[in-house]
Amino acid sequence: MIKAFELEGYTPDKSDFQSIVIAFSHALRRLHSQGIIEKDYIAGSSQNPKIKWKLKEIRT
Repeated sequence: MIKAFELEGYTPDKSDFQSIVIAFSHALRRLHSQGIIEKDYIAGSSQNPKIKWKLKEIRT
């Protein structure tokens, strides 16, 4: 995403990065609620946990 900005000759600022992170976070939560991906907590403090997202196995 950042490279796309740079290729267009646009230098993203802090608010652009925040918007990208928020949009990405919403997309991950939506996929999680639909059962497409799963969330796994890994090392980190309880106030700032690190989350590992994994695509669930697709069964036909």
